[in-house]
Amino acid sequence: MDTTVLDEGFQELAARTTFTRRADPIPADLRISWRVGAILLVVRRCRADVATQEQLHVLLWAIRTDASRRLVHRSFQGQKRPDDLIVRYDPSTSRTVKLVIASGLAEHRKNSSIGLTESGKRLADALWRHQEVFTEEKGFFSGLPKRITQSDIHRLLEWR
Repeated sequence: MDTTVLDEGFQELAARTTFTRRADPIPADLRISWRVGAILLVVRRCRADVATQEQLHVLLWAIRTDASRRLVHRSFQGQKRPDDLIVRYDPSTSRTVKLVIASGLAEHRKNSSIGLTESGKRLADALWRHQEVFTEEKGFFSGLPKRITQSDIHRLLEWR
């Protein structure tokens, strides 16, 4: 934000006011590095290292907060309530997928799904092995099936 307008607007006041530009903190889930790593982890947990757009959106939504992680765990344990899941589809997820593909970490597959390339698999595996990164996210996945299928996501979103 340009502070010139603010500075000029406060010049007439008796008390001196100055504005200094500071870096705005960006929440982790909005940082591109977190989003790319999270997508790699999500796809690596999906069947055959391939994820549909629906799987990506649902699972990226799910790992963002404690509340959404609890809802998804409860659903996978068969304790789902009709009002539990209100999944948000985030347009930035689609943009991040394009970045992951452009970086050579994933590639388009049929039915608008994406699959990890060999370099994407290696990076996802390195993230899984590193004990100090994505700790909450990896903890979330440890309570889910080893390979998450599209059918799992459909059951998660059903109203029954």
